[in-house]
Amino acid sequence: MMRKFKRFMGRKAKAGHVLERLSRERPGFLAHWKIGIRGSFA
Repeated sequence: MMRKFKRFMGRKAKAGHVLERLSRERPGFLAHWKIGIRGSFA
Protein backbone atom coordinates (compact mmCIF):
# COMPACT_ATOMS: atom_id res chain seq x y z
CA MET A 1 0.00 0.00 0.00
CA MET A 2 2.77 2.42 0.92
CA ARG A 3 4.65 1.73 -2.31
CA LYS A 4 1.61 1.83 -4.57
CA PHE A 5 0.11 5.12 -3.35
CA LYS A 6 2.28 8.18 -2.66
CA ARG A 7 -0.16 9.54 -0.07
CA PHE A 8 0.67 6.60 2.22
CA MET A 9 4.47 6.87 1.96
CA GLY A 10 5.84 7.22 5.47
CA ARG A 11 2.39 6.72 6.96
CA LYS A 12 2.40 3.08 7.96
CA ALA A 13 -0.47 3.37 10.44
CA LYS A 14 -2.74 5.17 7.98
CA ALA A 15 -2.00 2.56 5.29
CA GLY A 16 -2.82 -0.17 7.81
CA HIS A 17 -6.16 1.43 8.67
CA VAL A 18 -7.08 1.68 5.00
CA LEU A 19 -6.23 -1.99 4.43
CA GLU A 20 -8.22 -2.98 7.50
CA ARG A 21 -11.26 -1.07 6.29
CA LEU A 22 -10.89 -2.53 2.80
CA SER A 23 -10.69 -6.06 4.19
CA ARG A 24 -13.99 -5.54 6.05
CA GLU A 25 -15.77 -3.96 3.08
CA ARG A 26 -14.49 -6.36 0.41
CA PRO A 27 -13.51 -9.67 2.04
CA GLY A 28 -13.00 -11.42 -1.31
CA PHE A 29 -10.62 -8.79 -2.70
CA LEU A 30 -7.42 -10.71 -1.95
CA ALA A 31 -7.07 -14.48 -1.90
CA HIS A 32 -5.74 -14.74 1.67
CA TRP A 33 -8.60 -12.59 2.96
CA LYS A 34 -11.05 -15.22 1.70
CA ILE A 35 -9.59 -17.78 4.11
CA GLY A 36 -9.53 -15.35 7.03
CA ILE A 37 -5.91 -14.14 7.11
CA ARG A 38 -6.17 -10.39 7.64
CA GLY A 39 -3.22 -9.56 9.88
CA SER A 40 -1.38 -6.29 9.68
CA PHE A 41 2.01 -5.91 8.08
CA ALA A 42 5.21 -5.46 10.03
